[in-house]
Amino acid sequence: ENDPQHLLLRSSNSSVSGTKKEDSAAKIHAVTHSSTGEPLVYIPQPPLNRKTCPSSAANSDRSKGKGKYNHRTQSARISPVTSTYCLSPRQKELQKQLEQKREKLKREEEQRKIEEEKEKKRENDIVFKAWLQKKREQVLEMRRIQRAKEI
Repeated sequence: ENDPQHLLLRSSNSSVSGTKKEDSAAKIHAVTHSSTGEPLVYIPQPPLNRKTCPSSAANSDRSKGKGKYNHRTQSARISPVTSTYCLSPRQKELQKQLEQKREKLKREEEQRKIEEEKEKKRENDIVFKAWLQKKREQVLEMRRIQRAKEI
């Protein structure tokens, strides 16, 4: 009764006075009983009629009896002639040429991006130098005005 290994679960079927409802208690199998006769641990029992339970989706597909299933994957059904792993010498050459074209286009694109970045940097430098020159001229003009006021 006071064994720490047992889970002390009170029955939802018991009332405040401790009496059980007989109709639902018959469906539940109790492992251990307390000194009052109330079950401490409940183990649910499987339904009596197994055919009413739905079977798994995989089992229901197979049980329909539509004949033998071909369990080969699609890649295993492809003929070796069309497979990418059995290329003819001509196909290999074409594939090599395509790969070279892709690499060339990729290099050209990278080179174009580098050139664009350099051009942007040159333009930014020119704009910055123009701004700096204008600022210097403003500072010189302010100094001239300040000197003129002092005289």
